[in-house]
Amino acid sequence: MAKRFSLLYAAPVFQMRRLWRSLIAFFLVTLFTQIAPTRAEVSMIFNGYELRYKQGTLNISEDFGPQFIDIVDVIITSQNGERLTADKLMLRAKGTPENLEWIEQAEILNAKLTTAPGSEQKAELASSLIQIENIYFTQPDSLDELAKRHYENRTKQSYFSVSGLVLDMLDEGLRIEIEDFIIDANPDLINRQLPEGQYVSEARLTNARLLPFGMGEASLVFQLMLAGLNLDAMRLDMQASLLNQISATQIHGDVRVELDLEQLLGLDIDVKTTVKADDYDQLLSQQHSNYELLNPTELVHVAGFIHQFSIALRDSGAWHVYDSLSDSLGLPDRRQLAMLTAYQIQEQLNYPAVMLTDPIADFIRSGGQLRLSAQPYLLSENDMIGEPDTMLEQMINKADIHLHHMP
Repeated sequence: MAKRFSLLYAAPVFQMRRLWRSLIAFFLVTLFTQIAPTRAEVSMIFNGYELRYKQGTLNISEDFGPQFIDIVDVIITSQNGERLTADKLMLRAKGTPENLEWIEQAEILNAKLTTAPGSEQKAELASSLIQIENIYFTQPDSLDELAKRHYENRTKQSYFSVSGLVLDMLDEGLRIEIEDFIIDANPDLINRQLPEGQYVSEARLTNARLLPFGMGEASLVFQLMLAGLNLDAMRLDMQASLLNQISATQIHGDVRVELDLEQLLGLDIDVKTTVKADDYDQLLSQQHSNYELLNPTELVHVAGFIHQFSIALRDSGAWHVYDSLSDSLGLPDRRQLAMLTAYQIQEQLNYPAVMLTDPIADFIRSGGQLRLSAQPYLLSENDMIGEPDTMLEQMINKADIHLHHMP
């Protein structure tokens, strides 16, 4: 797999920004105890949380403006007994404790979060290092302002990264390990070299592993599965590069993502989008509303952003593993499985399903790639209404949906 490859990016990712805004707000609200800096060993109670730290500085205000934290040997305990520890917590930001607008810099060293004693689901989450630099949590009110923000930041670093993350699910006996995860909005400051209006971002997940841990029921089942696959863990890697071409009237974007489940399957996603100024305004208004994707109107609205879409499923060893297990477990061989799968699809659909069944059956029989392509922007609201078979036929015909098998 290439160390990095270019990808292009579409509309703003509002949900991700809200997630990290909430996380940092948790720290700020928890630590909001005084306006004046403090340099001493401290123990205090605030809003139901006990905060202890050995030394450092807090300079936090309820008013909108600069917020600063730099403390070490931190312990935060909730009334229920949940506990967060960190060797160091540093934050420079702008906004209020409950609603940050911008993080200039943040660093959390050797953090560990544990559930309360007696919790129904016992878990421990740890990370050796979390870093944030130059990240905005609020969207500009117009595309013109968004373009200006990107232009002003083209010479600055902007990223979120997590290293050495470990999640232990103690009751299930499972562990998730992530070596590195990073979202970089200006990798190697490449945006200062691009034509005005073009901005590249990248995301990378390195060595994410799911493995058994302890003696839970799920752990034992998972151990048996891994033994059949001749693996010690399930490993997932991801790479993505994202490019926006932003003007005052629209955003053109490409998104390409490559996922690899080691020795089993790969997934390649390629999406080309266009978001016009009116659509951007509507997306902003929906950040704080209930966005129901099952509503045909909303589905068509989202589909209207997507001009081209393709997704390819790659066999990188899964069918070989199936072959080695099918005899010992009494499973149908691949030829039989292909026939059974095609029959089940045809039984469920009145609409002629050859365009679905043939490529899927070929993929099961001989591996290779199974690729789906479409042009969702061609759909109308009427195409989302009616019986499932009718909807499927309309969507296949109108959105130019094709499913292909490639050896």
